[in-house]
Amino acid sequence: MTYLTPTVTVHALSFVERIVTDFFDNRKKRLAEQQTVYSLGSLDGSILKDIAISRSEINSVVYNYSGDRKRRFVR
Repeated sequence: MTYLTPTVTVHALSFVERIVTDFFDNRKKRLAEQQTVYSLGSLDGSILKDIAISRSEINSVVYNYSGDRKRRFVR
């Protein structure tokens, strides 16, 4: 029969703690992103134009799909 030593148990608990912490951190981030998408989506077109975001760019801006977004400036 094999017994766990205290160091193995501590490392296992640390590993599980990291997994649980990462899960809840990612969940909190996703909920904040969803709320931001909802909030930006509820703005009218003139306000979005003032902050230089078109309605079609909301998800890209929030989730940073493009990585390096180029802004369009209307003259």
